[in-house]
Amino acid sequence: EVVGLNVPRIEYSSGLGSILIEPQRTNLVTYSNTFSDTSWAKASAVVTANTTTSPDGTVNASTITFSGGVASITKNSVSLSTNSTISVYLKGVAGETVGISVGGVNLLVTLTNSFQRFTLNNPNTTTTIVNVNNSNGATATVLQIYGFQAEVGSNASSYIPTVAAAVTRNADVISKTGISSLIGQQEGTIFFEGSTTNNEAADLFAIYNNNSTSSSSVSALINANKSLRIFIRSQAVTIVAGTSPIQLSNKNFKIALVYKTGQSKLFYNGTLILQSNVTFNFTTSLDTFQIQRALFSPPASIEDKNTIIYTTALTDAQCISLTT
Repeated sequence: EVVGLNVPRIEYSSGLGSILIEPQRTNLVTYSNTFSDTSWAKASAVVTANTTTSPDGTVNASTITFSGGVASITKNSVSLSTNSTISVYLKGVAGETVGISVGGVNLLVTLTNSFQRFTLNNPNTTTTIVNVNNSNGATATVLQIYGFQAEVGSNASSYIPTVAAAVTRNADVISKTGISSLIGQQEGTIFFEGSTTNNEAADLFAIYNNNSTSSSSVSALINANKSLRIFIRSQAVTIVAGTSPIQLSNKNFKIALVYKTGQSKLFYNGTLILQSNVTFNFTTSLDTFQIQRALFSPPASIEDKNTIIYTTALTDAQCISLTT
């Protein structure tokens, strides 16, 4: 489904509706769903356009028929750099295999009779060539294809259609301003349930003053090594900065960040993992809440399943119950 600007994208792969929040990405493959275009080089392969219904619900997926020896459809001159990821939707005869390749790294994937999205990350090689092929013992001779994407990053983001030029999707940022009455001005609790979908660093959330983002703020992020980190700033000074020993997996997690002078705490999946006894006083009002603030680290992909702001510091028992 394609949604317009300023419309949240709801993602259901985990079974629960989540807001999908992604970093800026560019699909560097032109004619990403027009495989019959001459920019896709064919070796012992024939492409027939618009033969079956694609994942977007319209009849715009193509059929590839391989013949002869080593066969492929290839896109040359793709401006990839290191740590690139390719992805493509494929289906065919269940159990048959086909290869997808980037920079000489070839992944043999097993088809089913439904479209699946296959991904291949190539962190070490700068390349300009991506393709779908029948090398390395692949058995498929006829298959369907939709939506090829090549992007710089350690994971595949949602599909970005292209035609004659690369297309960039801007980073998702969700914020609400003018809500000082809904935010505890000297104490409060922020609850977040969600997951990250790759191994990149991620800013989870922040509350702050919209006119002075560095003056007073409470925020949480995930470091590149997947550890949780919290920041509390007052009068442009970081007064609490803690990093937990917990390393997140890509599975669902729940955290509660309690901020209160002399007793700030971070709970993770039912356990208290960080606390600080530093005293502080916010001199500017907290009036803005933002997800994916991208202030402290490069943004990653986040699925936000549930977020709640409390105007008081919840008790340990309440936070344990909330995050279990």
